[in-house]
Amino acid sequence: VDRVKYILEHCKDKIVLDLGCSANTLHAQIQAVAKKTYGADKEPCPSEPNFFQVDFDYTTDPWAMCPWEKIDLIVCSEVIEHIMNCGAFLCFLRIQVPAPLLLTTPNALCAAQQRFLAKKQENCNISHVMWHSPRTLRTLLEKCNYEPKEWAYYNGDMPYSEGLIVLAEPNI
Repeated sequence: VDRVKYILEHCKDKIVLDLGCSANTLHAQIQAVAKKTYGADKEPCPSEPNFFQVDFDYTTDPWAMCPWEKIDLIVCSEVIEHIMNCGAFLCFLRIQVPAPLLLTTPNALCAAQQRFLAKKQENCNISHVMWHSPRTLRTLLEKCNYEPKEWAYYNGDMPYSEGLIVLAEPNI
């Protein structure tokens, strides 16, 4: 699927919390289709009036006290692979903001990675601290009490697509 189009379809007319909102232009597109947006990131996001600066690696940040209203959808696109302890982060998020989670991340099994591995090389963004395959992502979500409901893949067919998309419901 087209990753951005998929995300925007799910954000339409919803109150959306966009995690990692300062990293790309996706946030402005979400703002255009959502009923209301909130943003959270380590770096400032000047385009979001409802912005909270937080460090996702440290769940003791004061972001748990942010004045969220009922969030309809959490978008966590191309973020989870940068978080040192993504299991603790997802458990914390499920408790603090119990809303459906739309998560995207690069696929550890992608075709580009396979070509590098065949040459005995690794191709990895220097700021990534982990890779996820469909199985490891499902296991992570389930261990953090999220139930994956919908799967999609972007830029290629499985098992070699560039990335993974999952829509998961929190088990409260």
